[in-house]
Amino acid sequence: MMFFSNDPIVDAMRHDAEIEREQEKLPVCDACGKIIDDDTFWLISGETLCDDCARDMYTVHMDTWLDTQEDEGWDCQ
Repeated sequence: MMFFSNDPIVDAMRHDAEIEREQEKLPVCDACGKIIDDDTFWLISGETLCDDCARDMYTVHMDTWLDTQEDEGWDCQ
């Protein structure tokens, strides 16, 4: 709970410290180290990921996937 004094500098410092304490409770992305303060995050095989890193690591574009399947001998028709 925040209370205010007659010193705005002390109040600002107290507020900053309170924010830091709250941020320490938040998950951190294992890939980029960013504090995750979004409503959702990814937990894949025990790895905590932010939305950006999860998309970068696990998004597969169809063209790339089809090329891979053709290289492995799959008939993609």
